[in-house]
Amino acid sequence: MNKVRRPLYEGMQLVHALWFDLALTGEAEARRRVLRHWAPGARLHLVQDGFLLLLASPRQARCELLDGLPLCEQAGILSSAPLAADERAATPPSYCWLVRAAQAELISLAAAPRIDPAAWLELDAIALHAPLQPPRAAATATATDPALLAAMPVHEIFSDTLAPPSASRADFLRQLDQARHGQRPAISGAGIGQVAAGMAGMLARLFGGRAQGQSRQAGGGHGQRQPESVLAQRLAALASRLAILTRASRIIGWRQAAYLRKMMALLEEGDTAEALRHAIPLDSSSQPSRQAFGTPRPRSSLEISGPGQARSAIGLGSELEDYLRTTYRRTFERLDREGKIDEATYVLAELLKQGSEAVDYLEQHGRLKQAAQLAETMELAPEIAVRLWCMAGNLERALQLARIGQAFAAAVQLLEKRRSPQAALMRLLWAEDLAMRGQLAEAAEAIWPLPEQQGQALAWLLEGERAGGTLGLRSLLKKLVLLPASLPDSEARVLQLLDDDSEHGVQQRMRLGTELLVLSQHSPATKRVAAELMRPLLTDRMAGRSDFDKKSLTRLLALSDGAILQADLPPLSMTAITPPPGLTARSEMLRVRLDERGLLPIHDARRLPDGHYLLALGEGGVVRIDRHGRQLAQFPVPATRLVLAAGGQRALALVQRDSKWRVSRIDLLARKVSDWIIEPLRFWADNHDGLVWNAVIDNRLVAIDISKDQLTVCWQVADLPGRVIAFLEEQGTQTLLLETAHEIEQWRYQLPARRLTQRDSFPRPQHELLALLPHHARDTPTLVREQHNEGYMSLQVHNGVSAAPFTLASWAIYSAIDVTQAAGLLLVRSHPDDDTLECLVVDNRTGKVLAQLSLGACEAARVQVDDGHILLFDQAGRMIDVGCEDSGVHVLTLG
Repeated sequence: MNKVRRPLYEGMQLVHALWFDLALTGEAEARRRVLRHWAPGARLHLVQDGFLLLLASPRQARCELLDGLPLCEQAGILSSAPLAADERAATPPSYCWLVRAAQAELISLAAAPRIDPAAWLELDAIALHAPLQPPRAAATATATDPALLAAMPVHEIFSDTLAPPSASRADFLRQLDQARHGQRPAISGAGIGQVAAGMAGMLARLFGGRAQGQSRQAGGGHGQRQPESVLAQRLAALASRLAILTRASRIIGWRQAAYLRKMMALLEEGDTAEALRHAIPLDSSSQPSRQAFGTPRPRSSLEISGPGQARSAIGLGSELEDYLRTTYRRTFERLDREGKIDEATYVLAELLKQGSEAVDYLEQHGRLKQAAQLAETMELAPEIAVRLWCMAGNLERALQLARIGQAFAAAVQLLEKRRSPQAALMRLLWAEDLAMRGQLAEAAEAIWPLPEQQGQALAWLLEGERAGGTLGLRSLLKKLVLLPASLPDSEARVLQLLDDDSEHGVQQRMRLGTELLVLSQHSPATKRVAAELMRPLLTDRMAGRSDFDKKSLTRLLALSDGAILQADLPPLSMTAITPPPGLTARSEMLRVRLDERGLLPIHDARRLPDGHYLLALGEGGVVRIDRHGRQLAQFPVPATRLVLAAGGQRALALVQRDSKWRVSRIDLLARKVSDWIIEPLRFWADNHDGLVWNAVIDNRLVAIDISKDQLTVCWQVADLPGRVIAFLEEQGTQTLLLETAHEIEQWRYQLPARRLTQRDSFPRPQHELLALLPHHARDTPTLVREQHNEGYMSLQVHNGVSAAPFTLASWAIYSAIDVTQAAGLLLVRSHPDDDTLECLVVDNRTGKVLAQLSLGACEAARVQVDDGHILLFDQAGRMIDVGCEDSGVHVLTLG
């Protein structure tokens, strides 16, 4: 080692290499500097506890401004200092001089280990883009048979069971129909009996002559139930009072009694064909919605009215109803003894309304297909139909129903309880369904009872661990439950989590404790993790860095099963942390203003379970960022709207192309994107369950299977009686507003069963509305009207006839541009001046203004409620995030 006179290069020099001192900068920073200067053709060596980077080509640079020690060439020798001729004498080939502390060290590059910096590159933030196929035509055929989309009507299940009606009966019905449409009886000069008879005929024509013996098909003919509208109920009540006041009920009762006598005579005489045509269904489980004023008419074929469907009914009285029930039961027993299975099943299903018993009866006689069809028609629990379709050999239909109704777990339980050979296959399909939804821990638990599939379960758990976040913690704990011996393999991961003093580490430890407490099963490995977690959790809690409550800590201590820890730990005594008030509990309105602008436009924003955000940047693609705005992943697909899956592991990216929407799929777990479909979407749900997405295409309400590579509809309603003008899906309810020629209809479907629970009609509003918004829990939509007063504008909000309207004060509204409704909140955007956009968050029940969010220098912004957070964002790259539960405010700018 020789002492040199000039230890450094100065000024502009032709630099051939750079040396980075690991002790001075740290390895992470040294790596970043190497990659900053890297170019194809460069070489990297480990030299004297540092990285020596030989540049691909020398370049001129000012030495004092470089972030590494520069090496230049002198007489064919590399050195980090301008050595004199005597100082560099007798230098062997492939050697260089490195000067530190004025001491020159001769380094052999041939002996220095060479490093490949490619191993340093973190590729997780780069999405793998599947090759894009040519855009598919909008008229792509669905892969699902439309015949499978609806349950088979009972008259088709029992087709050809009854003889066709006689010719004399047809003539009688034709004459009766002509008489019903003839001239009404005059009432002037008539006695009270004639008046009553005329009133009876009028009421029969007004409300129809059908009683429980005939039914209406609800939902525009697609087989769903149709509840009575409020208007129809009021008219029915008025007609009942009129009938009583005019003594018409005596005449009506006499005519209905004659029909009942004829029906019972047919039953007693054993004339099965005519008796079943005349029989009146009983349904003690639900009250009829209105009184029938006409005489029941015999059926022309076997039909069924869905359970709970509104219909006319004859007031039989409890004694007569019990008598009919007993008679029907005897008829069923007689038909069963005679081997008339179809007729016996019909008595159970339609007349006695014993759907479960009818399905069991068909199964006992080996008619599995009929039993499965009847289970769907009678709207029994979906797992019953799934089990029957499995046993009948129609696995495609079973899989479809299980996926639509999310009935895998219950169906597997039923199959295993009955020791069905299809149980193992259905369990495998269940696990694959969960895995496709991104629920890897749950998928592994579902498939674990199949020994030959435990390798696949472990692969899913390891994939979940690599994903990190809440999914990673859940997968880690599930692996320790199923394979306790794997704890040594996960020891480093657990210790890293326990020792992380950052804010992220504190949050992850809280999530780990929460996941431990919700586990249904535990093993020695999970108990050991709980014991090790107690110490840092207590430290965080005492330091006020977390709000893990005393009750949860006590439960975690009991779970840890550590006698020594429990003996050494003093009684837990900590001051209870008062949670911040929720947005609705605040005494004062929350005000937030953000003026700083970002560089990248935010077209849509969704909040992910780990506190991260998924942002749509238009043609710039989709990015995942943390709460501080740091980019974690980028997905190269254009997007202005995002649809997030439950669990946050899948997403859809939408961008409009002319009159259609291009939809791409994003796998956040595997970091992959792929093009999918281009369709004329009009409305869609902002979330999906991981496999099925609900939308409105043209004027069809559809459920789309997103696991298929083309448009595949697994459920639809294609015969809506009006044009869909609004769509809302939240809290397990799907709500539509339809516009017909004369009225507005609100339809509500209960998910995941997709049963129509409401179909009400309302007259068209007489005055122009600012907004007509569907409501998931109310029978009437929300009406918002503008009111102008001396240059200011206020909004009047009507929440139906049962609640008084409220008015938003004129000081709060200036020029409303949009009103939306979500999670019980009204979100009103307006411009108080030419520069600022304000969003008012209003309690939709009371009209109280909860928050005022402002964006300076903003022309337009979007707002939505996502996972209990209100997100306001605009194309100036900024976002305001307000938590509804704690009123917490977080703002960020992107750029």
